[in-house]
Amino acid sequence: MAKPPAYQRTFCLWQYRWPTDALIQGFKFHARLQLLPLFADQLANKIQQSDPPYPTALVPVPLSNNRLRERGFNQSWLLAKSLASLLPNRPDHIHVGRRQQERHQTGLSAKHRMDNLKNAFYLTHSIHHNHVAIIDDVIQTTATITALAQLLANSGIKQIDVWAIARTPNINKGIY
Repeated sequence: MAKPPAYQRTFCLWQYRWPTDALIQGFKFHARLQLLPLFADQLANKIQQSDPPYPTALVPVPLSNNRLRERGFNQSWLLAKSLASLLPNRPDHIHVGRRQQERHQTGLSAKHRMDNLKNAFYLTHSIHHNHVAIIDDVIQTTATITALAQLLANSGIKQIDVWAIARTPNINKGIY
């Protein structure tokens, strides 16, 4: 049996297919930042309908410096910032570093995504939280969130949630 992931719960708004995919691509690749309030409000509402407790910190999936320069912003960081302002407990942000990637994750198989992410993330400082949520725009193969969650679990975090705008259809059962 495969090793269970280091995260415990996931919350996704929608499946990553039309029209959601077009909206997210516009937000992510064409800087249509006016979509951010829609995504943040909807995701915050879904989270608040779940059972507390809420995480005390949000961990946006980091971009490499090259990707950040190309895009001009980190969509996961913007989403985390907006979500933090909408949640009743106003969670902190945890900044995780990302080493340079040779290849985009888009278009890679699950195995190649995992290989591409080996040692991709690192902690920039010690973490003093027991419950965090990883923030991502789209969950595709779970390679990114699995690698990041493992780093966080290895640092001593006990409860790790994953929050995303969308997920690709037909990935691991239990991701909604």
